[in-house]
Amino acid sequence: MLIRFAQYVLHQFLAVGQLSIALGDGPMHPITAGTAGPQAAIRLTHRRVLWRLMLHPDLAFGESYMDGDLQIESGDIDDLMALLVANREHWQNHWLARLVLALDTRLARFSGLNFPGRAKRNVAHHYDLKDSLFDNFLDPWRQYSCAYFRSPDEPLADAQITKLSRIAAKLRLQPHDHVLDIGCGWGGLARALAVCRQDVTVTGITLSEQQFAHARQAAENAGLGDRLAFALRDYRHQTGTFDRIVSVGMLEHVGPRGFPVFFDKVRN
Repeated sequence: MLIRFAQYVLHQFLAVGQLSIALGDGPMHPITAGTAGPQAAIRLTHRRVLWRLMLHPDLAFGESYMDGDLQIESGDIDDLMALLVANREHWQNHWLARLVLALDTRLARFSGLNFPGRAKRNVAHHYDLKDSLFDNFLDPWRQYSCAYFRSPDEPLADAQITKLSRIAAKLRLQPHDHVLDIGCGWGGLARALAVCRQDVTVTGITLSEQQFAHARQAAENAGLGDRLAFALRDYRHQTGTFDRIVSVGMLEHVGPRGFPVFFDKVRN
């Protein structure tokens, strides 16, 4: 029953070519368009993948292939890509695609609700990975936000230092200031501020356990442990009063619906 329903839905996706689908160890079920074109045969590991293909074919084909849940049964990935590209414009203009987009837009308002528990899980999924991964593409200060390049050929490490110095200048740090860094990441900005001014203290908060551990260790290694404090804490649970508050590359985690709460907390 599911296969027949999927055949109907995915048939709407095809204007040219043929897509054959098998579920698990089952037989192939060809879905043929009225016009000849590229052909591909795929095998799906479980039913959930089939539902994803029906609801979000523009994303699910690629993501399922990367996850190993979609296997090319005949030909190669180029054949599948040729079929998808040939039918892309047709699908985008189809009434079913517009319906799915409208439903996604409705549901998006709920996905933007970033409760503390969900925020913790999102951060862990994104940042609690091996240090060796981030060492491959980040600068020594572990800056995850955009650098400030003064010339096209400037090295990334130098451009990130320029970014850090510009942020420090904009904060206009005064003697004995206590700075709060919301979403401090691996603590690079906090360390930079402590280096810029020998008489300031910085508190950095993050939800990532990996970032938290790295930030504390880097502060100790730099001899700044007495002026840098890090905590595993949601910004909504932060208390105290600070002379300066800085947050870089954090608002995308908050989401537009969370901006009022975020800025109210900063003001308080």
